[in-house]
Amino acid sequence: LVATVCSTTLPDEGFAPPPIYQEAADLIAHDYADRNDIARFCEGLYALGVTAAPWGVDYERHLRAILQVNQDRYVRCSAQFALASVVHAAPDDRQAEAQELFEAFCKTFDGMHNYSYQQIEQMLLGQARDHVKELQYRAVGMPAPLMSGRDVDGRPMKLSDFRGKTVLLSFWGTWCFPCMKLVP
Repeated sequence: LVATVCSTTLPDEGFAPPPIYQEAADLIAHDYADRNDIARFCEGLYALGVTAAPWGVDYERHLRAILQVNQDRYVRCSAQFALASVVHAAPDDRQAEAQELFEAFCKTFDGMHNYSYQQIEQMLLGQARDHVKELQYRAVGMPAPLMSGRDVDGRPMKLSDFRGKTVLLSFWGTWCFPCMKLVP
């Protein structure tokens, strides 16, 4: 029931969870962390692979409590992926820790265990691998990937021409109405 309370009171994007979500999450961490029916709480913190909400880091201790005592494979799978996701989305620079957590997820949850959530585990494994690649090559503090294109005046340019300088990249598409409103 407390996992259902959490999943039904998930806030809209950009909003913090309501007090009832927080109360239910605390109950899960303190009294029900070992239950095999709390995966929905963990799933809500990563929304089946989508980047975790910034407020998710407030529930890191809840996920760690679950991982410490829970023996159910799918709950552990969901909690481990959620933990890596919330650390990755944390406002402070915890990218190395997030990479370690995603790598640990890949080692533990290889998608080969035959059970009713095997397909979800395989999907999360693919996303964890993608996150590891992203963190290895495109994380904060890493050099930007090589790219070339045309500047706003139509002249050819390479990002590497600006190495050592502060650069603001803005990606947009002509098909994107909000993007086009920002172009001027």
